[in-house]
Amino acid sequence: MLASCATTGAKVDLYHSMELAVSQDDFEGGVEALRAAQEAQKPLYPESNAISLRLDKGLLEHYAGNHEESPEDLMEAERLMEEAFTKSVTEAMASYIANDNTKEYPGEDYKDIYLSVFNALNFYYLGNVEDALVEIRKLTHSSGKLNMLSQK
Repeated sequence: MLASCATTGAKVDLYHSMELAVSQDDFEGGVEALRAAQEAQKPLYPESNAISLRLDKGLLEHYAGNHEESPEDLMEAERLMEEAFTKSVTEAMASYIANDNTKEYPGEDYKDIYLSVFNALNFYYLGNVEDALVEIRKLTHSSGKLNMLSQK
């Protein structure tokens, strides 16, 4: 029981240092705190939560002004979300038989939309208008994310 509490406390401290940096508008410090948290003995984001890791890191990079690094993380999060969606049927059966901890976190629908919005902004800030428009089209095309979400 004490090991469990110590682990939880360590994770809270790791998250707190990242949260403190962000609350002080030190987004670069938030990125560094996230990296340190992932290099800890027990990473803040386990492998099964890679989508949240990539989303958080991508958004921190965006707000830190690292518009070249941010799309890498956000596009990886998008890829992982698509991959998790294709696995969802198999994992749903496993979680029914065992428990929900067997399921990989698939991300929320609104987060998938944010990916395209923030990637569009990153590309725009880099002066890459064509790629920014590609991200916007992912949302607005008739078979795009917004239409799929409204059908869901």
